[in-house]
Amino acid sequence: LDGDSSRLPSDAGRAHPRPWLRAHGRAGPPSRPDTGDVSVSGLAGITWSPRMQRSRVGTEATYLLMHRVFEDLRYRRYEWKCDSLNARSKAAAERYGFRFEGLFRQAVVYKGRSRDTAWYSIIDREWPRIRSAFEQWLLPENFDSTGNSLRSLRSVMDRIPEERNPDEP
Repeated sequence: LDGDSSRLPSDAGRAHPRPWLRAHGRAGPPSRPDTGDVSVSGLAGITWSPRMQRSRVGTEATYLLMHRVFEDLRYRRYEWKCDSLNARSKAAAERYGFRFEGLFRQAVVYKGRSRDTAWYSIIDREWPRIRSAFEQWLLPENFDSTGNSLRSLRSVMDRIPEERNPDEP
């Protein structure tokens, strides 16, 4: 997540562990915009190609990034930020289990307009439930012979109870 794609392992001469991932092509190297203390927060800046949006490969790639953030890097939170007018990005954040935190008003001027940024996050205590939902959704038996999922990620996630936070009323 540091944006240095030169450190990614090469696929040359090896069978790809997920051939359907290779078939969709790469989405571009992930980046990590400066958001402060990198020991506590992860933010990946990725733009998915249309073929990766709402696809098995896009969902697994998102899961792998989350897994890296929480399991390997041990961050406490993972952030998703998008243009407040980008309904598809906001829907994707919610589908992946991110919670809406608020609106950062007049965050930037973009393409000649003042842009508000919608902020979403997953925090470390939410990760086990979300990880379980992704892992259940990604099981081969959740897909038909044409590769379409039999259950939505949201429906899988909704069946897994949320743990109560003892610090909240």
